[in-house]
Amino acid sequence: MGTDFRGPTEFLNSDQRVQFLAQYAKFAKTFFADENLDTKVATEADVQAAMKKLKPQPLPAIRKRLPLKDWKYLGYYDGQEEAENAELQTWNRARGFKVTNEACIAQRDGSSYAKSFDPQNWRFMFTFKAKSPTIDKLSSFKLAEGVELGFGHDGQIY
Repeated sequence: MGTDFRGPTEFLNSDQRVQFLAQYAKFAKTFFADENLDTKVATEADVQAAMKKLKPQPLPAIRKRLPLKDWKYLGYYDGQEEAENAELQTWNRARGFKVTNEACIAQRDGSSYAKSFDPQNWRFMFTFKAKSPTIDKLSSFKLAEGVELGFGHDGQIY
């Protein structure tokens, strides 16, 4: 039977509880033959062995469920990642540009690149041509309030 720390079933004050727990710890050291009360109940190897014996949870027959281990980091359909990586390589073939660590970097002054996109007039329309005057100065183009494109001090497009 448990008791409240404060309430109708309380019968020990805080000092009495601390004294009781100290006495219990002293008894437990002898009873469990563990002087520092720090012996592990199970080793890491025991835990891993027990985990390997567990059966995986069966998937539902009607509803579709995708276990976390089968999730993709990004929501690509089959072949999309390869196609997008090939698309990124077009920047490496452009003169004066290089893609490094997911950033497109202008490698020399006056670098320019033209890229055509299939029209998506039903969604939006956007045309942009830029030429970096120098790679060590900030160059920016403001399209509207809160929308800015340009080249940073390091030549990276933002």
